[in-house]
Amino acid sequence: MILIKSNIKELSVTLNKLPSKIKKGYFSSIQQTTKLGEGIAKSLAPIKRGVLREGIYSRIFKDRAELRSGVSGFPYNFWVNQTSPFEVLHFRRRNPFFKVPQDVVYGQSAVSPSGRNIVWTGMPAYMDVTAQIMDKNLIESINNTISKALKSK
Repeated sequence: MILIKSNIKELSVTLNKLPSKIKKGYFSSIQQTTKLGEGIAKSLAPIKRGVLREGIYSRIFKDRAELRSGVSGFPYNFWVNQTSPFEVLHFRRRNPFFKVPQDVVYGQSAVSPSGRNIVWTGMPAYMDVTAQIMDKNLIESINNTISKALKSK
């Protein structure tokens, strides 16, 4: 999950109510960046069956936004991002994705239950790549928005 959390409430109290243009621009930047991130993550996610791509969604709240990736019952997003302890998945019981027993690393040779070699699609670390792009975009967007709001005073 990628979480963008805002402290605009604390800032507005501290600074005796920020101008509404700055607040609106700030929230707009968070919303735009989250939607951009959703599109990027979906474009980079594995596509063979589309299950993971369908599991990517964003939620926007008053003070934060979330971009989530996951498939119920399977840690795809952790695995594809190679986040510890999911660098290698160990399959010992029957499952619909991999022949057993088998240790699987994303992008390396693996075998499906039918005995065919798996052709990997998507980018390893797609959510990590998405987070990096979102960080850069959010900083630029907020700077531009706040600069415009301050100039219009």
